[in-house]
Amino acid sequence: MKVQPIRSEGSIVFPHQQEEDPLLSSKCVIKEKKKSICSGCFSIKVVIVFLVACLVIACAFFVWLASFIGARQSLKTMSTRLMHTFGDFVFARLDSYFYQFIQVGQELAHDYNTGLLNNISLNMWSKYLMKKHLYTDSFGIGVYMYDGLYAITVNGAPPNTTISFNTQTKFDTRMSTYSVNSTTNAMIPESLRNVSLFNSTAQSFWEESFKLMDSLGTDSVLGDPYYSMVGAYTLHYSTKVFGPVLYEYGLKKVMGIAKVNISLRAIQQFLKQLQLLNTGYVIVAETNNLVIGGSINTTAINPTSRVSIFDLQDRNAGSLMKQIATTYGNLSNTPKLMEVSSMGVGYSVFRDLYTIENIAWNLFIVIETGEIEESINISTGATVGVAVAVAIVGVLVAVLIGHFTTSRLGQLEQQFMKIKMMEFDKVDFVSSMFKEVDNIFLYLREMTVWLNEIKSFLPESVFLQLKSLTAENVQNATKYEVDEIGSTENSSDQHITSKSSRHVSKQKFQETDGNSLFKIGLSLKKCSIIRIHLTNFTKSFTGEEITHLFSKISTGLSSISKTIQANFQTLSVDEYQITISSDFSEVRGKSVNQVALESSLRFLKMIANINETTLNDRGVRINCCIGISSGISLCGNLGSSSFRSFFSVGGAVQNAKTLSTLASELNCHLLADSSTVNEETLPLFVARPVSRLLLEPFLYEKNQSMNVSNIYEVIKENNVEKDEWMYELQQKEVNEKYKEYNSFFLFDRLQQFSNDEDLLEVLKSTCEKMNFYLEKNIEDIAATKLLEVLQYFAKLEVKEYKKCGEPLNQLLFKFHSTLPYTLSNNFHELDYIAVFKSK
Repeated sequence: MKVQPIRSEGSIVFPHQQEEDPLLSSKCVIKEKKKSICSGCFSIKVVIVFLVACLVIACAFFVWLASFIGARQSLKTMSTRLMHTFGDFVFARLDSYFYQFIQVGQELAHDYNTGLLNNISLNMWSKYLMKKHLYTDSFGIGVYMYDGLYAITVNGAPPNTTISFNTQTKFDTRMSTYSVNSTTNAMIPESLRNVSLFNSTAQSFWEESFKLMDSLGTDSVLGDPYYSMVGAYTLHYSTKVFGPVLYEYGLKKVMGIAKVNISLRAIQQFLKQLQLLNTGYVIVAETNNLVIGGSINTTAINPTSRVSIFDLQDRNAGSLMKQIATTYGNLSNTPKLMEVSSMGVGYSVFRDLYTIENIAWNLFIVIETGEIEESINISTGATVGVAVAVAIVGVLVAVLIGHFTTSRLGQLEQQFMKIKMMEFDKVDFVSSMFKEVDNIFLYLREMTVWLNEIKSFLPESVFLQLKSLTAENVQNATKYEVDEIGSTENSSDQHITSKSSRHVSKQKFQETDGNSLFKIGLSLKKCSIIRIHLTNFTKSFTGEEITHLFSKISTGLSSISKTIQANFQTLSVDEYQITISSDFSEVRGKSVNQVALESSLRFLKMIANINETTLNDRGVRINCCIGISSGISLCGNLGSSSFRSFFSVGGAVQNAKTLSTLASELNCHLLADSSTVNEETLPLFVARPVSRLLLEPFLYEKNQSMNVSNIYEVIKENNVEKDEWMYELQQKEVNEKYKEYNSFFLFDRLQQFSNDEDLLEVLKSTCEKMNFYLEKNIEDIAATKLLEVLQYFAKLEVKEYKKCGEPLNQLLFKFHSTLPYTLSNNFHELDYIAVFKSK
């Protein structure tokens, strides 16, 4: 009988090979999940919801009906309380707004009366008044005396306003005006402008203030709104100021007034912030029916005039006030709470008198009755559909109870999914009031702690394959659901079980996929291989130091690998390999070449940091040599059911190892071949060519020949942020050195030379330049090696090259270096005897 091979887990296996030797296989057999007749047919949450909903609906019906009866009666009382409470709130807001101006005005008068402002400079006056002005955002503040003034004035109307400092003494014939520095609050002497003499006693605010003070018998008053000379309506708070000398002895000689201007527009903006329900609004007006402000539009079209409360257009407010005035004869004679209808709309209006200092204003709070009665209408409508409403509430309550009792089980399912993907740091362990569920989470945490300890022994390739598997499962699961839905549409009797059947099909898919979690076999991928060799790690450090440093190095490499989603392998204590494949190129957003170079430079920075911090006092530094090669490689899992591991096979692996060895020979930290440092990545990094090396082909199985590649030393990334121009200047000299060195590497420019004579002259000239370069950079081994090569070609004449039968540029192009591994015999004693006999 002919034996046919079968394919298992991505590789060819013969039937007699499927049964492994029990002594060689350590893989345990996982038991299958036991099934019952109704396995997975019912949800715990659905059962709980159904049972609890029946009970809740019956109870909720009577509770809902009883609450509805009391709601209608209490709603009217609540609306009345709402308007009274909101009125108190508006009073409190207005008090807090005006008291800041009153406080500043009294402080200004007190400071003047006590002599604190006596004999201070104009600059100090400016700073003092600006501080008070900015604190209250007033429309002007100052001290106005019989024979002078010191004041900050705001000119114009918002937002086009300017601030100036005005001063005038009894000896001045004109008033001086200065601009104010907005940063220091000091006046600007260069901005001096002299205007006509300002007579404080002839101003309307002066006459009105003293008239009110005399009639009320007080030293401070709030004046009525007036149109000021700066072009806006303002209120003013005025308080008398007295001569400081006599005031100290208890005698009050009036010298003038301290005045703070309050912009009427600012009060309007302040009141616009108030909001009551959706249709409610507030109006504040004087007893002469001129509007102060409100939460609706109360601004006059003409800035030099004011609006009457009967002329308001917004929200039908003017017509409503006319209706109230007609009904009660005067707005000041209305009751506090009234029901008024205007233009077919019903309103609830609350009026109260707001008083502060010597002024009294009417406050009106208006709400549409329909909005207040909206809740009553909803309750009335609810009685018609009470059965449906209560049923919905009952179901919602049942759902909440079902969710509450089964939420921990759902969370437990999610945590097992995270454990399946080995995302132990994302597993949440919660508590439950149910003892059994709480114990499950307790045991789950103990299991996760053990698995997390085991996780550190797993290679990074395992987690990358899990991520790839997750994405593949999502796509396949979606396909299964779509197919399942299509099949249920063909038969109406399967409609009820469509959801459960989709669940079963998805479950079967996951189980089948889980049996082949990590497939065995190699596949072609575009990869970048990073080979890291710490050349002196095992020779120069003690066992204790190696233990301490290895934890830092392995942690750093693991973190870098996770960030770039690459496979990380520890080959030995001092050798590591990172394989970056193109599987996650869309996630990274960069080519594998660029990611490999950036990651290697990042690791070199980490080693430098360890050398500067941990090994600062040791005297020995870790010498890190990295080789990078990019190309097509075979990647995948190899092994058996008892052991398997991730491997990369191909010339790129050997080339990366060779480059790390070459880096040690040339005293370089990072070398990469021309397939890694290409036209795409070269502009992104500061790099220089150091040699030409014969490298292995990427794939041996296709009989590819070895190729010569330029080898580049990568120094750093070539990116400087816009705000790092100083750093760029500092690095200019370093970059110039590498640019100068690049001009020595003639192998990239051989096609520019048409004859051997010109090329030979360039060779000799380059050798002279390199000798001068090495005098300044004597430790540059790569440059020394390159000079040896160029000198070899430059020492011969043109006629000697012609004997070879090929042009000089072809001979240079064919030049390359090798790193052979050869066996040599050393006879130290015999060599000594031979030397002795020769003498």
